[in-house]
Amino acid sequence: MGSKQPGFGDYEQATAKKRTRRERLLAEMEKVVPWKALIDLTMLGIQVPSMRRFEGIDMISDRIPD
Repeated sequence: MGSKQPGFGDYEQATAKKRTRRERLLAEMEKVVPWKALIDLTMLGIQVPSMRRFEGIDMISDRIPD
């Protein structure tokens, strides 16, 4: 009667796969990268060239007015 019946936690631990380096890296990135700010910044960058094209401003040779 000394054996213990395995519980759900024991089952999960026994069947859990080892996390890959990529999975560990992505999990760490989720913690430290400010995704919302980067997405907002990227969207602003996308809107600026689109607006320049719409207004007919050559992004290389024309000076952009203030």
